[in-house]
Amino acid sequence: MKTKMFPALALCSMIALTAIGANSTHAQQSVIVAPSQTYSLRAVYTKNEALLYKMTMNMKTDVTNENGVSILPNGPMATQSTANIRMNTTDVKPDGSATMVVQTTGMKMSMNGQEMMAPNPPIITMEVNKYGMAKMSGMENKNMPGMQMMMKMMNFQNMPTMAALLPKVPVKVGDTWTSVIPSPMDKTVNLTVKSKLLGVETINGQETLKISQSFTMPMNMMMGKDGPTQDAASAMMTMTGSITADSIDYILPTNARLIKMETKMSGAMNMNMQNKQNANANAAKNMNINITGDVSMNLSKADIEIPTQNGN
Repeated sequence: MKTKMFPALALCSMIALTAIGANSTHAQQSVIVAPSQTYSLRAVYTKNEALLYKMTMNMKTDVTNENGVSILPNGPMATQSTANIRMNTTDVKPDGSATMVVQTTGMKMSMNGQEMMAPNPPIITMEVNKYGMAKMSGMENKNMPGMQMMMKMMNFQNMPTMAALLPKVPVKVGDTWTSVIPSPMDKTVNLTVKSKLLGVETINGQETLKISQSFTMPMNMMMGKDGPTQDAASAMMTMTGSITADSIDYILPTNARLIKMETKMSGAMNMNMQNKQNANANAAKNMNINITGDVSMNLSKADIEIPTQNGN
């Protein structure tokens, strides 16, 4: 079952990385702005700046057979996770792009109320531009075979960072824009992210712009005996379906720093096991995977940390 469940768990990990949100405990208040007021939004990075976020994630996953009956031993699987995420800007380039190192620590996880081991994800390096796009590296952890397989399946080039995708023209409250990016799940498919500037809100004394973002990500994967494949004839497993995410982002208008974000997600996939002559004849060959959840992150600290001579 662990082998069969890996694609679903990999999806949860990917979503946590690309659609991070925040809970609603911050004091916030709507601000009235002139209808004609416009905002030119650009991410502004500061070298040696370290941002610390508190992250929580709640996911519910169920796997059912052709008759809609759950095939998980204890029924639907509910997981809760918490962690600290530290984003350190190590370099800022003349064009405004930057290099950021993202480290996750203090990961805690429970499944159906039972605590479980949760190793910290690998340290990630992001090359980010002023519109919120990033190229990521560092997830090729040789000590985590599952992560290596996930990297082969995913497309982490040119994807959103942990903040809003910004418009390339000035916008005012009520304006919408779209961003077209390669899908993280399929290198052959583009993903359209729809955004809207909803308003201005004050959170803990800081004026922020409230932005909605949503997307539906199609998925079409094939796995052969040696990993991901594009050859349908040799595929041992195919997975089709889609994942939908809707988020509310709160960013500073001056530098687009993420202060708070709220994300809800859902996914419906079909997994079909093929070429199973040598497999357990009683095992389910056609499974439906359904995922619902929310992921949250709040900015808790922002500092300038000058590195020492040894780089720490």
